[in-house]
Amino acid sequence: MADVEAPPLAVAVWALWRGAEIAGPGTFELLANSARVCVPSAGLDIVMPFSALDGGRVSIGQLTLYPSNGDVVELSGAAELGESGRHLRARACTLPELTLALRGLGSPRGHPGPDHDRYFGPLLAARRAAQRASDPSGRLAAMRGSALEVELERVLHTFAEERFPASPPHRRALEAELDDLATPVRTSLRRLDDAARAVATASDDTAFVWWRAWAAECRALFAHADACWLAAIPALAVAPPPPRRFWRWPWRREHLADGGSPVAIEEFLT
Repeated sequence: MADVEAPPLAVAVWALWRGAEIAGPGTFELLANSARVCVPSAGLDIVMPFSALDGGRVSIGQLTLYPSNGDVVELSGAAELGESGRHLRARACTLPELTLALRGLGSPRGHPGPDHDRYFGPLLAARRAAQRASDPSGRLAAMRGSALEVELERVLHTFAEERFPASPPHRRALEAELDDLATPVRTSLRRLDDAARAVATASDDTAFVWWRAWAAECRALFAHADACWLAAIPALAVAPPPPRRFWRWPWRREHLADGGSPVAIEEFLT
């Protein structure tokens, strides 16, 4: 089934809808953002937005929908229902918009440049992979928090190493500061993995509820990452200290030749 809406399927419908039991021949139609079920003999014509569905169960020749109001709609009798159900899941479990509200990503205040791109690169690559995935499991796999946390640690370490290659104390201090700033991002990444596990183990009748909770964690992750980057810009802009220089004064050497103290040979200026 393509993204273009398919013709309605002729199905047998059994439903508990608003306290009434309804049964009879009808049609099922999968729309762009909703599912439509009609039973002409019962005067039933309902459109259920995906956002108003708690879950769906797919089996051979059968599809059961669980609206958020506690009702149940069972469809059977069409071989195409299995495929329709899989496409319904794919459309109901999509990746939300993650970058529209961000203030630092790609904006002048976010200081676009190589450091900006390296910091946001892993997140944006994961988002692209999730958008390309054709099913919910592929989207979950693309946004693994544990893998993104490894990339975060690598990038922050690289920032500190590049700024203070010859000064371990300064390098450690900058790493510690960046680690503190990244704490909310790290927490968000772990919550994202927890939410993904909840989706993977959810029952069919609540799968979409847990998916929306995971999608909310994705939005929170991008928001925390954006705030971390804006907070890190001043720390990354601090120039490393100049190297220590040793000056040797000729008159001090002359003084030593006259019997002066060797301690006075060099002056150390920083």
